Amino acid sequence: MLAGGLSNRDDIRALEDLARELEERAQRLRHGMQAVPPTTGIAA
Repeated sequence: MLAGGLSNRDDIRALEDLARELEERAQRLRHGMQAVPPTTGIAA
């Protein structure tokens, strides 16, 4: 959804990768696993 207005493929790919990583972290949290620190270098 966010990537809809972007034209740079690298930006779109980075957003998709971030979305996948955040979804994986959310699933782990929902299943009671300890959260894993982000690997993207984005400050929390």
